[in-house]
Amino acid sequence: MHMSYKDKFINLKNNIQQFKSFESLYMLFLFILVACLFCFQQIKMHQLSLGADTIFHYNRIYEAYMQIKTGHFEYFISLFSFNQSGRIVNAFYGPLFTYMQGLLLLIAGNWFRYQVLSNIIIYVVASSSMYKLLRYNGVKQSYSILLSIIYLTTYSIQYWVIQQAFSGWALAFLPLALFSVTQLIDEKKINPLLLAWSVSLLVNIHLLTAVFFVLLYALAFLIIVIDCLKKKEGIKGVVNLIKNGLFSVIIFFILTFQYWMGLYLIYKNNMIKKPFINQAMGTSTITGDRVYMLFLPVFLILIISYVILSIIKKRIKLSTKYLGLLALIFLLLSTNVIPWQNLLEAGYSAVTIIQFPFRFFIFSIPLFLLITGRLLMEQTQLFKLKYIHLNAVILLILGVSIGYVQTFYILTENYARADQYLRDAKGKYIVSQPITSDELNRIKYSADKSLLLKQYQKGTPDYLPLIKKTKENKYKMYLKQIVLNETPQQVKKLNKKVTNKGLEITWESENEQILELPIVKYNATELKVNGKKLNKSDYQLSTIGVVKIKSKIGNNHLIANYSNSKMMYPLFLIFSSLFLITSGYIWINEISVQKG
Repeated sequence: MHMSYKDKFINLKNNIQQFKSFESLYMLFLFILVACLFCFQQIKMHQLSLGADTIFHYNRIYEAYMQIKTGHFEYFISLFSFNQSGRIVNAFYGPLFTYMQGLLLLIAGNWFRYQVLSNIIIYVVASSSMYKLLRYNGVKQSYSILLSIIYLTTYSIQYWVIQQAFSGWALAFLPLALFSVTQLIDEKKINPLLLAWSVSLLVNIHLLTAVFFVLLYALAFLIIVIDCLKKKEGIKGVVNLIKNGLFSVIIFFILTFQYWMGLYLIYKNNMIKKPFINQAMGTSTITGDRVYMLFLPVFLILIISYVILSIIKKRIKLSTKYLGLLALIFLLLSTNVIPWQNLLEAGYSAVTIIQFPFRFFIFSIPLFLLITGRLLMEQTQLFKLKYIHLNAVILLILGVSIGYVQTFYILTENYARADQYLRDAKGKYIVSQPITSDELNRIKYSADKSLLLKQYQKGTPDYLPLIKKTKENKYKMYLKQIVLNETPQQVKKLNKKVTNKGLEITWESENEQILELPIVKYNATELKVNGKKLNKSDYQLSTIGVVKIKSKIGNNHLIANYSNSKMMYPLFLIFSSLFLITSGYIWINEISVQKG
């Protein structure tokens, strides 16, 4: 039976009132308090947490920050970050979310305050979204609060806090996307707008996490189609699911149109360097080197065991069993049960996209917590004994306590070695300058955010244009041609600045010579040297697109622009606004609804 517009309006109004309820404000205040408690040690020790992905993502955030601060907006090439090399990075990630991070850096004022604020926000987002998912699934408030806090202690969220891996942000929002999965499994229906928004949300943050979610949803869809064919829904139910599924795909591409258009314009005439390929996939599993993730927190292994035993005993609802099977599939994908190393060595290119199989595990954690909440509710209702609820609460409180202590210890160790890590960072593809503790403190609290990025630089070549296929080491090439070539030996001085004309490079040359400049050219990058627009015959490109030109005696001047940028920002504003409006509608009309 279809609701009338009047009923829909009344329903929307009621949901708005529920959103404004005391419980929502109370829970928000509680989760902010918990987040501050988790960040207390970092504030006390005044330390930055630094990991393998820190500098790469901080460059991206710094780019967004500087564009907001200066008003020089550029959708594609990097004007301020990555050594002002003109390489494209942010267009491959969700630009909207990156600009939000840039705005947070602008508000924070320095990297230390940014890291503390971003950690508080990710804790609040993760706990709130997990809480909303549990309540939507009819889980008691007490269980929901405790399971949500346990989620903060898992590597799903600590992946950002400890290493600044951007997938941590996507996993913080993942419980909101799981609304559509539980709706499909419980009600055998697809809300096209909710599903399209769920995938769009993850695409706007981290594309690989969105790919994992699509895989999860496809498996859930397959299970429900088989279930429908066995029962009274039959062919009619399957046809309805397919129709709504296709409709959701159309809405998804509308919500993310600008993102795909940006990628199309990049890939249309460029061969792009793929991200890092992990040559040791066989050890990057939870049965390999990442086994510690099963015990972060220790209580997590008990939760997983509880879910597995419940599925084996079969004393659970069929819909909860289906969710359990999905969680177990992702758990198995994160282990060496799948011969990841053999698949990699056999040349299966799809495998290289995953990079680290343990990612399947940290993706599955919200599912295991959701199933645990549903199981506790089912068993409480089945046995109708008060002591079961009390015991469950006590166990969960114990889990929260152990998880917090464990997280506190790990973060304390991480912060304690942070200074040494940054000061003495060495590696094959790392450039770091000697620095004292006082100088490092100045960098952490400096209003000049570029100091940290200059102190610690990595030769990450992801998304550079490849002019020709070669087996040469792209990390070494990028270090040599960009990072270590900020002022080429043949010139007296080289300066880079951003103006209304674009990215400008000036230098002084003592003689006419072929000069390799620290700037990258894609097919649509336009170069103008000494007032003349360059044709293909006027320059040469290295394997990774670094520009070589003929320099004249005396002062020289180069301006770089990206020809497709002017059309992208109107698209970015239109479709980002559409996504944000849709998010508001979904939050009020879907996420704020709770059954418990």
